[in-house]
Amino acid sequence: MSIFDYFRWNQQHEYKGPNIKFGRYSDAFKDEVKQTLFYEAIQRFDQEQFLPSVINLLDFLRDDLTDNVQYDIEGEELFFQILQGSKTILGRCNNEKFVAISEIAAVSAPNVGLYRRLLDKNYVLKHNRFCLDAGMNLILKFDSFAVDASPKKLYFALKELAINADKYDDILIDEFEELDQSNTGKIIQLTDVIKSTKAEFLRKEIKNAFDRIDQYKGFNDEVHHAISYILLYCNYKLDYLVKPEGFTMELIERNHRLFFTKNEQEASHKNRLVRRNLTLLLERTDDQLFEEFYDTVHTFGYTQNASHEQLKALINNELPKVETYISAGKIDLALDVMGYVAMYGLFHNGFPQPDVDMLSLFMHVMESEYYDDLGFKTTFYRKEQLKEKRTLNRIREIREMNKDLYPEFNPEVSILSFEGKWQFAHSFLKMLQAYDLHYAGTIS
Repeated sequence: MSIFDYFRWNQQHEYKGPNIKFGRYSDAFKDEVKQTLFYEAIQRFDQEQFLPSVINLLDFLRDDLTDNVQYDIEGEELFFQILQGSKTILGRCNNEKFVAISEIAAVSAPNVGLYRRLLDKNYVLKHNRFCLDAGMNLILKFDSFAVDASPKKLYFALKELAINADKYDDILIDEFEELDQSNTGKIIQLTDVIKSTKAEFLRKEIKNAFDRIDQYKGFNDEVHHAISYILLYCNYKLDYLVKPEGFTMELIERNHRLFFTKNEQEASHKNRLVRRNLTLLLERTDDQLFEEFYDTVHTFGYTQNASHEQLKALINNELPKVETYISAGKIDLALDVMGYVAMYGLFHNGFPQPDVDMLSLFMHVMESEYYDDLGFKTTFYRKEQLKEKRTLNRIREIREMNKDLYPEFNPEVSILSFEGKWQFAHSFLKMLQAYDLHYAGTIS
């Protein structure tokens, strides 16, 4: 297995179809070569070898398959470029100072509301600050004296800079007419057919969720919790399968934050807020949505590192609800909860690669019609019957791809049921619970 296999997107394996990325980029679980580079960066910084330390850090971040990091040394100075989504981070450093910036947008005229918004955001940022440069460009900037710029500090500062620059350019430009696009990173355009398919799927899923919710009568906790699962599965499913940027991505993240922020609000109130935000997505035009549908090159992931044990705990927590709905004959709600497990897991966590691959397969089976519409030739259904052989072959492919670093990864496929969709989904989650993952490298 190439050392670069672990710098791939969540869905880039043997599927026959268009080169489309699904889900959020994760830089979790880098291989031993990369981890060694980070440890060497720390050692060189401790030895007061600042530029060699920064070079080790940039090599740690670099993915040769996507060419996401470039650097050049001129005399006593190091110049570098990092790609993150729709933005480019430019930086330079010497033995005295480290500076990195990303140009967010060109400012055509002053706007007090914009400046107040950015000032509030500056209070939240830990390492960076929004500011204007001499050319009236809005930039996000980090700087530090070299003596204080340890590899760990630089990593988290650059990650904060990159993620916020990538996130806020589209949001701010959409909100403030005084801002114009600038400094776009490596954007990979999708075909109009793919964009249309994504927009159609987004609207169809939201409308379907609303139609189902509107059928509920009564205001007890059981109803509110059922509605929550419908809305949250829809929310996270759109994030993973449609993978929007800009305003749409921010609304999806806002739904996540408002639902899981610890407060005293009832589920019914949170449901209304989520529905209101999803309604805003329905109101967006094709042109607005199409501008947010593109692929990019990333360096930093949005998700938090998580273990296989955390995935098992998530499944453990939700399976009783699944089984309650199945016993009550509420199969659609059972499927919502099972889909929620997979989609919330991939939205919030950077799981080990075998788990990511298995959950990707799960979603291909759960939402096979959408994959077909996108142009995937590998299908897991013949008419309405699950293809048992093709599914088992795919699991073997996933095991083969991950065997070097996870040699004990061996899903117990005898647990699987191919009787129907919900039976497969239920048994699949049980299969994920049953296996263990142990990283075989010497660096963990």
